[in-house]
Amino acid sequence: MKNLFSIDFQAFKEYSKPITSFKYAHGTYGPNFDNKDTILNLLVKQNYLEMVNNEEDKILFKPTVEPDLFLFSKQEIEIMDKVLLKLKGKNAKKLTDWSHKFKGWIETKDGELISYSYAKDFDLQKNW
Repeated sequence: MKNLFSIDFQAFKEYSKPITSFKYAHGTYGPNFDNKDTILNLLVKQNYLEMVNNEEDKILFKPTVEPDLFLFSKQEIEIMDKVLLKLKGKNAKKLTDWSHKFKGWIETKDGELISYSYAKDFDLQKNW
């Protein structure tokens, strides 16, 4: 979720348009995309994702197919690569702590949508 959130807010910051059509809301552990349970269940049911348990018995979602990169522009792929490189290897606690320092999360209440106008305050390099 933090990857998708970061990709969309970075894309909006750079190009005034998110890559997905997701809306994000203030969640306990950071921003969540709206209707996440419905979307994740659909992706599992359609065999795009599988649910697996990690060594701490937490549920993870793993892709079952390779992404079709032809669906994305060069700029979108560059943003995805930039975000994935920055967030790679960070554990859930570190990502949660980082996302809780984002102005859009701080200034919203639980369940409230986070406006893309906060993208101007989004910084991949800050608050680590």
